[in-house]
Amino acid sequence: MLRVTQAIKLCGLMELEFIDEFAMHRGSLVHKAIALDCAGKLDESTVDPEHVAPRLESFRAWRRQSGAKVLETERHVVNEAMGYEGTLDAIILLNGAQYVVDHKG
Repeated sequence: MLRVTQAIKLCGLMELEFIDEFAMHRGSLVHKAIALDCAGKLDESTVDPEHVAPRLESFRAWRRQSGAKVLETERHVVNEAMGYEGTLDAIILLNGAQYVVDHKG
């Protein structure tokens, strides 16, 4: 099954060569922190102050300013007919409509 990021790359919509192991690990930590924060389960003492905290605070500020309500985070999706799978970072409600948000860590 093709991952969503692989499909995007195959379509020529992004290049993954610029992403290194550190950036991928940091992105995973940011995603986890945001998901835990949205669920009200984040232990602030576990947040990396240099690499994760600024990105988490940026997401929090966006939520406050936009009024977005997070409905769900990290939802695994599979489309067998189209042959892809992936994880939706967040599903939000904003101004009466639902959107999928993609976090960048």
